[in-house]
Parts: sequence; structure tokens; C-alpha cells
Amino acid sequence: MAGGATRLIGVVLAPHFSRMSVGEYRERLEAALDGREAELVLVESWHDDEAFVEVVSDRVRGTDAWVVFTAHSLPERILADGDPYREQLLETSRLVAERADLGERWSFAFQSASPTGEPWLGPDILDELERLHGEGVRKVLEESIKAFPAFPPNVQQRDRRTRQPCKDHDRNKDGQH
Repeated sequence: MAGGATRLIGVVLAPHFSRMSVGEYRERLEAALDGREAELVLVESWHDDEAFVEVVSDRVRGTDAWVVFTAHSLPERILADGDPYREQLLETSRLVAERADLGERWSFAFQSASPTGEPWLGPDILDELERLHGEGVRKVLEESIKAFPAFPPNVQQRDRRTRQPCKDHDRNKDGQH
């Protein structure tokens, strides 16, 4: 802005809109621009962008595993405000499944719910893995539909959380716990 810019253009690297994330980024940018004569142009959602859908589709295309698409959970209270986050996640999952020709071999679950004492969006990935195991599914591919799922802390956190339950089920192939 110091250089005389009249337009600030931003793209949030999260493809799905939520007032708790992208909406907050917008508010902070607007506050920073307060009193300046500049237009803010912010790409708030690109969950159905053809290139994004194709990239995710390429990662799951050809698998014979059940695909569980995942993303970070948020508090359930966002639904009462009409937040489109969950619906956009489900739309991305559907578009990717169609593009990758998965048929009915996919589902969606949330990861990373925080222990805040309030309900978070579900189902949780561990509950979904348990459900699939109970239905006889033995081969699962978890695919994050965040923009950059390969960011090391995200992968490590997700892997630590799901690795042990999967190992436990592998040891108990008859489904007994």
C-alpha cells in the first residue's frame, strides 16, 4: 500500500470457505485497509475449481481402496450461522469421486477436532474407519482435500492419529476387539 496500490488481491490457500477461517482473514484485511483508498479483492472459495478437483482426482484415480476424503473439523455452531464449509467439503468430495470414477467407494470424515468442550463437525476419521471396518472394508485410502495436505505437520499429525487404530484392526482381522 505504501507504493500507491489501489487494489489488494488475495487468494486464501484453503479452498473451502468458512467464516471462522477465510471470513476472519477478510475481516483482518479490511481492518488493515481501514481509511485507505484501496479495493480488496479476495478469492474466498475455490473448492470446485477444475484444476483443484483434477489434482485431487489424480491422487486417488485408479485405487482399489475405499477413499475417505478428510478436512479439518470446525465447531458445529457454524451450521446455525449458515456457514457453507461442510457443504463445500462434501461437494469437493463428490466432484473428485466422479472425476476419479470411484463409484460408491468413498466417504467423508473430519480430522483435527480440538478439545474445546463443544461439539465439532463429524463424523471423525476414527469413527469412520471403525464404521468401514465393521462393514468389512479392509483397504482404505485417506485423502485430505485441503489445499496443501503434504505440509509435514499436517501429515504427521494425521498419520499419528490413524496409524494405531489401523494397526489394531490389522492384528484383529476377525473384527474382535
